[in-house]
Amino acid sequence: MTWQKLTKRQQDFARQLSARIPHTQCPQASVSQVAKHLDAVADAARQVGHGPIDGDTLKALCQVTGWTYTAPKRSATVKDLAAALGVSLSTIYRRCRNGLLDAVKVAGRWVITVTA
Repeated sequence: MTWQKLTKRQQDFARQLSARIPHTQCPQASVSQVAKHLDAVADAARQVGHGPIDGDTLKALCQVTGWTYTAPKRSATVKDLAAALGVSLSTIYRRCRNGLLDAVKVAGRWVITVTA
């Protein structure tokens, strides 16, 4: 559906839905793109209720619309990452030193960035 073919009410609804999509995770979801896929975005919004469209619902929406999905990133400690992966601390330190993990040293400690 094109923007010009939408009624004023549908255009306002597309703007509201666009505001509920985290654009850091789905940068292609502009207002015009939301209007183009209005039914799919409205279905996703109904699934999550009143909050932002995120998580598995956002992934599924991106697959339906063809938008690119970027997983959110968070910081992890060496100890947390080792426990999550089931490996030793020395393995994580070695991977940090060899550049196999997205990690930087801050005040003598490794800070690792992982995607959720």
